[in-house]
Amino acid sequence: MTTWASLCKFALSEIERGYDEAAEDAPRAKTLPKWTPQPGPQEEFFHSDVDEILYGGAAGGGKSMGAVALPLPWIHHRDLRVLILRRESTQLSSLVDDAKKVYKHGDENSARPYVPAEPGVQFVSSPHWEARFPSGALINFGHCQGTDDWEQYQGRAWQIIVFDELTHFLEKQYLEISSRCRSGSRGLPRKIRATSNPGSRGHEWVFKRWRWWLDPQATIPGRAPRYAEDGKTLLPPALPGEVLWIKKDLVTDEEVICDGPEFDEDGEQIAMSRSFIPARLKDNQALIANDPGYRAKLRNFSKVRREQLESGNWLIRPAAGLYFKRHYFEIVDAAPAEVIARVRFWDRAGSTRPGADWTIGVRLSLATNMVGYVEHVARLRGTPGEVERAIRNIATHDQCPEFTTLFLEQDPAQAGLSEKHHLGLKLAEFAPRWVPPEGSKEVRAEPASAQAEAGNIKLVRGAWNDPFLNVLEDFPDGDFDDDVDGLSGAYNRALEIAKRWKPSKSRVRVLGAHE
Repeated sequence: MTTWASLCKFALSEIERGYDEAAEDAPRAKTLPKWTPQPGPQEEFFHSDVDEILYGGAAGGGKSMGAVALPLPWIHHRDLRVLILRRESTQLSSLVDDAKKVYKHGDENSARPYVPAEPGVQFVSSPHWEARFPSGALINFGHCQGTDDWEQYQGRAWQIIVFDELTHFLEKQYLEISSRCRSGSRGLPRKIRATSNPGSRGHEWVFKRWRWWLDPQATIPGRAPRYAEDGKTLLPPALPGEVLWIKKDLVTDEEVICDGPEFDEDGEQIAMSRSFIPARLKDNQALIANDPGYRAKLRNFSKVRREQLESGNWLIRPAAGLYFKRHYFEIVDAAPAEVIARVRFWDRAGSTRPGADWTIGVRLSLATNMVGYVEHVARLRGTPGEVERAIRNIATHDQCPEFTTLFLEQDPAQAGLSEKHHLGLKLAEFAPRWVPPEGSKEVRAEPASAQAEAGNIKLVRGAWNDPFLNVLEDFPDGDFDDDVDGLSGAYNRALEIAKRWKPSKSRVRVLGAHE
């Protein structure tokens, strides 16, 4: 039987327990450390005194967090100046968020909790993001979106320069900005740092600059070839994390390896130390704990990109059969009667000569289970007038019985603007949408390639099936890639439309220009 005395005793014990828990929690924040690198590659990257380091390989290796935390040991030095770069300005927000965690807010809920390194830091966003520390130290966040944007960094000096996702940059941008890395003050370092995954537009020049760590065909004078445990597989000559001294040969204008920090007759150092530190997802235990499904997300990419992001493979190249295979595509008799998006995407050729590219129009629908159905592919080659009439006739046919959203790829040059105006008038009743190409053909093909491999894109039976599949299988080495551009454009546009769809008990409607 519960008595008043027993209830009071229980309540008192609960209050005491609450005080005990509060007392335990109160000092926790005080005892937590500031941000520290994870053991392994991130720690090596953070503490290394090497002049120039590429930290990269697989996605999820902790590269970006390691990059923004690099200045931490010197933030109380008034003369510290740091420049952290992404190629595009819109890509800076995630870096700024990471920096705010390290320096201003901390992260007590992380798998590796930490307190802020300097709560008094101010993050200012105008005209560019900047972290201003009470000591006078500054971290600038910049971009190099335009080809010549490196010029805005002339006449300034930074002790630490970081390029996040280096393969997005041009070589000239990297070299010009890196030349602004100077110490200039006792007690401050001089570090050029870059993070990157394989792939993207700058892959080749980055691969060449760090070839001794990445390319099995590279050689180091006086060093025997290095092989894997099987005794047959040739490996890059330099070990991961090994430091090499490198200078520019003024006669050949090529980089060569030397024995140490060589100096010219004026006492100026002409050789710099360089290294490559590979990173893998397994090295980032904090990410694995906070986002256990991260590795599964990487499976959504094509085979080429998946190898680059998941395995850090710098050697794999786009080649025929790596993006699309014939057996990926099931041939069906018809698409589902009810779909959430249906589009026709036109990739138009710029010439009518024999052997020139084709004008390709891919009609694709997305079912409610997000499986894509290529319903029809039009293949045209003719005069501009003939192609215009064909596009109009097909657009008319596409409106019955279901609405189809019409997309056309727009040439980004000036000619594309006049063409958009001219053809737009002829197709006005179909409310055409114009799409400028973004990224390389391979990048645009990634979503369709990954979903095709997973069996999520099917073809409706038709005479166009074989020619279409032939071009897809040969991509990117074949003579033609128009069908790939058409499929990529159609699939990516259908996904954009499908994002606005919400399931309901009513009949499924096709979303289009009037939604």
